[in-house]
Amino acid sequence: MKTCLFIIDMQNDFCRPYSNLYIPDAEIDAGRIARLIAGCAKDIDGIILAQDIHQVMNITHTVFWTDLGGRHPKPGTPIKAEEVEKGEWIPFTEKERVLNYLRHFEKETKEFHVVWLEHCIVGSEGAAVVSRVMREVRAWAARGHFIHIVEKGAYPFAEQYGAFRAEVIVEDAPSTWFNLPLLQELNTMIVFGWQEKPVPIVWRLRFGNYWIFLRLCRKL
Repeated sequence: MKTCLFIIDMQNDFCRPYSNLYIPDAEIDAGRIARLIAGCAKDIDGIILAQDIHQVMNITHTVFWTDLGGRHPKPGTPIKAEEVEKGEWIPFTEKERVLNYLRHFEKETKEFHVVWLEHCIVGSEGAAVVSRVMREVRAWAARGHFIHIVEKGAYPFAEQYGAFRAEVIVEDAPSTWFNLPLLQELNTMIVFGWQEKPVPIVWRLRFGNYWIFLRLCRKL
């Protein structure tokens, strides 16, 4: 049986104390992941790095939205389809596309879309994998392996917490579709390492084809 290390959101914007979406003790977790790779490199057959990659103007960012007074919402604010219909929150562009997304999000997740501070902006230092982790990943790759990169969140009109698909699948945005090749690659022994709040990681294992995920989890 092959062993794959699946590292999720181990990026500077989640792991640095002064960053926009810092998670307490994330830098300690990063050290643990780095030591795991260094100590078990010969036993690891594959490493997958799932990374948030966003535009500045992303539906998940506060700057994407304004109220009637031109003010941006506070981080953690839920944005409801009903509020957008009434003009209480105004997206900077493509209102109908945004409304369609919000309606589907609320129907499929039974939750409301939440906005955050800008984070993991494409090409930025904040989007980079924590250096001590990346150093060990590179050393592992130099033993004769390829690093598998999975980018999520590049489509600016949908939230994507998980690596497998966006919270709402958008027909004309392939990056939001279910990533079946990734699931097939993980038909092996998996070690998860992630850096984000607990709720999204539960969603990662829950959405999509529910039966497949349950079967996959029993192999851990």
